[in-house]
Amino acid sequence: MIDHAYAYYSHCFKQREVNYLSPTDVRVNNYIKNFDNHLNEQPSKSFLFTMNDFRWAIRSLKAKQSSGPDKVSNKTIKLLPQSHYSFILVAFNKLLTTNLYPSHWKTAKMLLLPKEKASLISIENTRSISLISCFGKVFEKCMLLHQKVNDRKQYTPR
Repeated sequence: MIDHAYAYYSHCFKQREVNYLSPTDVRVNNYIKNFDNHLNEQPSKSFLFTMNDFRWAIRSLKAKQSSGPDKVSNKTIKLLPQSHYSFILVAFNKLLTTNLYPSHWKTAKMLLLPKEKASLISIENTRSISLISCFGKVFEKCMLLHQKVNDRKQYTPR
């Protein structure tokens, strides 16, 4: 069943080949490549996460027991003693200042769930869900919180 699901979903989500790139597409692709190179050359960020950012991100997690590839669940993170927060916050800020994002946070554990209850399930009647790293979720929530705060600062009502 795993091989069948792999074949089915890899066909559904395979990258489409583009036979013709217009001059605009080529310019956009080159701009994105140059932008990516520019981002890698950037110095460290001008901000760091605060303990309040980190606490908010943890509080906003849903208390689910499903875990991603790192075998850590949201519930586990929510149950961490606050004395451990500073260690994780230092690690997050180190990742932020060095422009790194751990590669294992970019992988997901995929599960197939049946759309309906039946004894024999065809692959077309399943839906896939991807479980990602919970620490990656917390890091992302901190980033989003910081972005929202900066967007509000830049907004000037008329």
